[in-house]
Amino acid sequence: MSTASTTHPRPRNPAHLSDATAVPESPDQAAAQHITRDPLDPVPAHHLLGRALLTLRQPQQALPHLAEAARLDPARPEPALDAVAPLAATGNRPQALDLATRTARQHPKHAPAQMIAGEQALAAKRLPDAAAFFNAAATLAPNDRRLQFRAAQALYQCGALADAAARADRLTQTHPNDADAHDLAGSIHLAASHYDPAVHHHTRAADLQPSARRLQRLGDTLAQSHRYAQALPPLRQAIALDPNHAPAHHALGSVLGALGHVHESIAAYRQALALQPQSVASLVNIALALNYVSTDGQAILQQARAVGQRAAQAANTAQASPLNRAAPSNDPDRPLRVGYVSRDFSYHPVGQFAKALFLHHDRNHFQVFAYHTPGKVDAQTQWFIDHSQTYRRFPNGTDPRALAQQIADDRIDILIDLAGLTTAWPLVAFAHRPAPVQITFLGYPATTGVDALQFRLTDAVCDPPGTTEAFHFEQLIRLDPGFLCYAPWDGTEDLPTAASTDRAFTFGCFTNLAKLQNDALDLWAAALHAVPDSRLLIKSRAIDAEGATDRIVDRLTAAGIDRSRLTFAPGDRSTATHLARYADIDIALDTTPYHGTTTTCDALWMGVPVVTRTTALHAGRVSASILTQLDLPDLIADTPDAFATIAAQLAADAPRRQHLRTTLRQRMLDSPLMDGPAYAQRIEAAYRQLWRDHCATSSA
Repeated sequence: MSTASTTHPRPRNPAHLSDATAVPESPDQAAAQHITRDPLDPVPAHHLLGRALLTLRQPQQALPHLAEAARLDPARPEPALDAVAPLAATGNRPQALDLATRTARQHPKHAPAQMIAGEQALAAKRLPDAAAFFNAAATLAPNDRRLQFRAAQALYQCGALADAAARADRLTQTHPNDADAHDLAGSIHLAASHYDPAVHHHTRAADLQPSARRLQRLGDTLAQSHRYAQALPPLRQAIALDPNHAPAHHALGSVLGALGHVHESIAAYRQALALQPQSVASLVNIALALNYVSTDGQAILQQARAVGQRAAQAANTAQASPLNRAAPSNDPDRPLRVGYVSRDFSYHPVGQFAKALFLHHDRNHFQVFAYHTPGKVDAQTQWFIDHSQTYRRFPNGTDPRALAQQIADDRIDILIDLAGLTTAWPLVAFAHRPAPVQITFLGYPATTGVDALQFRLTDAVCDPPGTTEAFHFEQLIRLDPGFLCYAPWDGTEDLPTAASTDRAFTFGCFTNLAKLQNDALDLWAAALHAVPDSRLLIKSRAIDAEGATDRIVDRLTAAGIDRSRLTFAPGDRSTATHLARYADIDIALDTTPYHGTTTTCDALWMGVPVVTRTTALHAGRVSASILTQLDLPDLIADTPDAFATIAAQLAADAPRRQHLRTTLRQRMLDSPLMDGPAYAQRIEAAYRQLWRDHCATSSA
């Protein structure tokens, strides 16, 4: 597209204006040349002089000349557009945004003007405006590959995933052999949870230009679409191509963990960490993995301490200056601004357990903010948008400091982390200390190790007083009778609970493979021996991956359980279909050392009693907390022998099992476990007391 004015008798954008090699030896020479050539027309002189000064890295001196050129000939957008970047570079970002926006609106058919305005709006976090400008630019220049690529990329950064995917798809259609375009399209579709097109594009990118990075992204995409066995070959190929590519080792760790090979997963994370020592993510995943295989509270504590130290270092490195924040009013009884930070404001267990708070907070005393960090967006996300007074989404690539600054700008009083050590970069944002009171709970069963997270919500069953304080950096706040509030999944409220007939007595567990470790399998083998004619049904999303059952079968058969007594079932896309399979089991056997939470509640909701064995740590006590709230302490064992005995006694008591099958759901509805209003009041009382303590300390 030509940028020359059609209303002026001579060109206003000669070729040498955009050719850095043609800039005269000095700005003065540039001006003199043009003024000599046409003393009646100073516009090109000012414009070229401004461009020359920019080339010489003198933006302050360039701006007056660019401004004068723009004033003398407002019909041409180029001088004004050339002034945008130096304005932003010299600390005048608001003026840069204003100039870019005005120029784009004055020249609605000028694609570069729309692009520059989009970039400035994106930098200013005015994401809807940025998306509109980038869409306009892409529409104006459909055949400009570079512009189309950047528009799709920027729309992705804006969180406009539908528009970004459409632009990227069109780019791959017009440039089918462009590996970078396929790479971008795959990343966008993955962010939108469009798994099939994401796999297609990342596969195509890796085929066109094989590299460790592209193969690692393909493996990541396959893993996130739950195709774990398919993810292993590209990840191993990536490592073969480049043994020092840390992200490939990290991704391999995630896949091995999902397939239940937790110790091998930890080894892969440690290799990634050795190659990339500053990685917070690898440290986080090692800490999470330890919860599946260890009851050593000190080991988990020390790993969390490493996470906290690394998060603090990352925050200090990134924080050239302190966060800009207004001093909060230390009125202990004023309405509080409460912020929840999670990547799981979606159809996810953490989101499901958080719903009671969003639904029942007293909006006269608590203003609710939701900070949705990079993660899945789906139909359930709209529910959280509707039930937040302010909802903010942070797309991939967001700087943790930007999240922290937004929280500070929102003047949040109490900030709640719902993820713990299940994701990395929000921890860096918390390390910036954007809120006076910072709390963690719900999404992770142990300490975060982050000093800036001062408190952790729990209860007296999960963390009996005096037993686990030594394993926490946070102060424990116990919310008795329980720290959880279960809400049934949408569409499952009226599912029948009746057991299927014409089958053998069946134990079962529906969980992820990482929780199926030797301690749990040994417990289950003892229960199967105690009930000789019983069977075991294991249902897991990754169970159909090649070789996924080998480890489980080997352990159970070594313990004397015949292979014919074992049945495996894969995950279901429909939650209702998944829960309906509880009709095929009579007693659910809990995992150890990492208990079920959602799976325990789901089983009980479907009328299936759960037998659990406690350990010393929170992760191994959550089901006990749930059962205690339902007044079912006799289903809680504290030793392996007691676990087998309880399972056998309940298996022999058909009348009691039938009674539980028909009454457990109502028992849950009548219990504290599902009393949303009372739960929200307990949480609010804890928030208020922590705020009062903060005010008293700040005033002292």
